[in-house]
This record gives sequence, C-alpha cells and structure tokens, in this order.
Amino acid sequence: MDASLPQNPQPQPQPEASPQLSSPTQPVATPVQPQLQQPMPQAPVAPMQPVQPIAPPPVQPAQPMMQPQPTLQVPSPASAKKSKLPMIIIGVVLGLLAAVAIIGLVLYYSSPSSQSKRTSDRFMKAVTSGNISEATKLTGNTDAESQKFIKTASEATKGKYKFVASTGKEKKYYFLYTLSGGDQNYARTIVEQREGKWFVGSYVYGKDKLALIPGMTTTADNKVAIPAATGATSGMCLQDSDVAVLTGGQAYGTDMPDGYRVYVGDAVFFGANNTVYDFPDQVGTMLTQWGSFYSTNKGKEFTIHLKGKVHDSTNSAANDKLANDRAAKVKADMVAHGIKASVIVIDPPQTASASDSMGSERNVDITIQMKIPCTGS
Repeated sequence: MDASLPQNPQPQPQPEASPQLSSPTQPVATPVQPQLQQPMPQAPVAPMQPVQPIAPPPVQPAQPMMQPQPTLQVPSPASAKKSKLPMIIIGVVLGLLAAVAIIGLVLYYSSPSSQSKRTSDRFMKAVTSGNISEATKLTGNTDAESQKFIKTASEATKGKYKFVASTGKEKKYYFLYTLSGGDQNYARTIVEQREGKWFVGSYVYGKDKLALIPGMTTTADNKVAIPAATGATSGMCLQDSDVAVLTGGQAYGTDMPDGYRVYVGDAVFFGANNTVYDFPDQVGTMLTQWGSFYSTNKGKEFTIHLKGKVHDSTNSAANDKLANDRAAKVKADMVAHGIKASVIVIDPPQTASASDSMGSERNVDITIQMKIPCTGS
C-alpha cells in the first residue's frame, strides 16, 4: 500500500542544540564587584523593662442567694379572733385542771386519813430511833407510866420500819408496819383524834404477824383473817393470848421495875367538864368485851386499873374530883357488865397543863396489871 499514511507516526528525535562558542570578536563581559552597603545608623534601643506579672483579677465573694421573704399576711379581725379562740380554750382548761389538782392536794393533805398517817409515821420514826420524848408527846400522855412504856417499846423495836397497810374504822385509823434491825418483826399503831388533834392511842408490836384491825388475827400466810381465839389458858397466870381478845389478837405486856407486868387496854373519853361519854355506843361495845374477858379469866391473878384525867392549867381539888368521878363511872359500868368490883382499882388522877397541847386529855385509861413472877400453876 503505497499511498497510505502510517497509522501511528513515531515522533522524530530532535537534534540536540550544540553549545554556542563565543567568537573572539565578541567582547567578554567584565564581572561586576558587589558593593558593600554601609549600615544605616540605628537609634539607641532602650533596655527592656522586666515584665511585670499580671495579677489575677480579684475574686469577688459569692453573694448569698436571697431567700424569698415571706409575705406578711395581716389577718383580718375576724380571722384573728378565730385563731386566738383555741388558745384561750386550752388556757382555760389547763387553768381549771391546775385548780382541781391544787384543791385535791389540799383536801388530801387535810383529810383525816392523811393527818393520821403523818402522825403514825412521826411516832414510828421517833420510837424506832430512840426519841422517847417525841414518841411520848405523840401519844398525848406524858406521865411517868407512859414514858416507861414508850422507853421499853423503843428498846424492843429500835431499828428500821416499813409501812405495810392502813385502814379506818369508827373514827380510828389503823397502821401496820414491818420492823427490822431488832428482835421484833411487826408493829401496829391506832391513831385517833382528840380535841381536833391526832394522837397515837395504841402501839402493839411482836414477832408474829399482826392483824390490821384489832379483834382479828391472821393465819401464817397472812391471807385469811380469822377471829381471835377467846378460850382461856390453863393455870392461874394471865397470858398474852388471854389479853389478845381486847387488843386485836396481839397483846404485849411490859415488865415494870416494880415487879408488875402492865398490859395497855383502852381509853374512855368524856365531854368537857362532865362525866358524859364522848362515844357512848363504842364504850358500850368495849365494856361488853371487857365483861367477856373477865368472865373467861376471872380465876386468874390480875387487876384492872383505871386512871382518870383532866385537861386544865392548875392542879386543884376540883380537877382531882372530876378525874376520879370519871374513873368511878367507868368502874360502875364495868361492874354492871359482870366484872367483880374488887378486881377494879382506881389509880390517883392526873392533871395536864393547858399550855401543853400534848398533855393528858379528858379520858380514863384502862390497863391490866399482873404480879411477876406469877405464882399460879
């Protein structure tokens, strides 16, 4: 194929350019020497100042958050009255309760049971601590015989005491105690009122359990009360158990230096300046008991003694006569109840000073005396 063009024409290499050599006739360039430039005068530079540290900005204390202030609500007059009403009611109720409590305390403190309890406690404190004078005053009898009895009782019951029980019956109050620190284990007081004042009219103590109310004795476990035994003991000598029917199931005889054993019996009270019994019903019951006692023990060796008393500022024949008249009245009534007149002895009377509020009162004391040692068998 003679007329056709090549399909892929190849590029033809170009001839390298040969270096052109300067002809001798051409001038040769002279090298140019570089010119040194003079430094420009510089302005003097001030020395650098030390860099001051930048202080941190002051920290402001955090402001406390403001609490929202409550809005004061001014109550209307009507609402103010309503809000105060409950407080007024509460105040009135509390005031009434306080008044009732005070009145109750006053009534209790002045009640017979409270006053008699304080008298009994004062007596027990005195007699168990050896305070013979105080204990004797609290009995209302300051004569020599009473002082001897209290002294003997104090020696027997000296130590500690503890209240057990109390009750009231027929204007008398009975108090039972346990004893410790001595030979005796139990004690009982009977407190009664005389001319508006309270006195210990009876003090009984012993090793065996006592009944709270005279006329009753107790079983060994002190739970069941049974009537006191009334049977007489054999022989001619009066025993404690014989007297128990008069003194509540327990009798304690005090041995006196003169050779007699004395049992405390009863006291009969009279009106002012006369021979009339204060409590005739009680005296009648008492005289019946004494008649029964004598009937059971009339063959034994003992005597019944009566001592009349008056309350006056002077010792006078009129006072002695009044005291003896009172004792004679009791003797006559005892004889009427079956007691032999020869067994009843009227002792010399006793007069108390009106300035001594704790002195003898308008009464007749009844005691039983027995010679010791007893000669009966």
